[in-house]
Amino acid sequence: MIWTRGQKISLQVLKQQDIFTRTGIQRALADGVSRNFNPSDLGELSTLANVDWYVIREASLEVGLFGIQRDIPRLGAATVRFVAVDPQHRGNAVGTRAVLIAEKKLKYEGYELFGRVPETNGRGLYFWLRCGFVGQRSVTEKEPATWFRRISKD
Repeated sequence: MIWTRGQKISLQVLKQQDIFTRTGIQRALADGVSRNFNPSDLGELSTLANVDWYVIREASLEVGLFGIQRDIPRLGAATVRFVAVDPQHRGNAVGTRAVLIAEKKLKYEGYELFGRVPETNGRGLYFWLRCGFVGQRSVTEKEPATWFRRISKD
């Protein structure tokens, strides 16, 4: 089932968990933590509580995963916890386009979109800046992460 589409990609509700076992997807998920993170340390991401998983499709290919938690960091907010694009399909702004179409859909549903990146992930920090989001202070003091949100021009 397609959750949203646009900009030549779609986000489809994840049905089959086998995508988590693909080498490129595992590497992309590990890259979301830090460059030195071992994909085998990811454990069972597919079973994380309160994460809605979507497959990123470009044309007919499954090229990545997208994970959202709603009502985090607060009610009416949705946080993108995972944007994982298979390294073979990077360089075409697939992740950025996924964020933009998700943001539009979530806004329609009444949510403000946030991004969250572990402090050890410089690539992730740069990704959110490229998407037009601004870094925010950590929601909790004990959390080693940077939060991102779009600042409206109003």
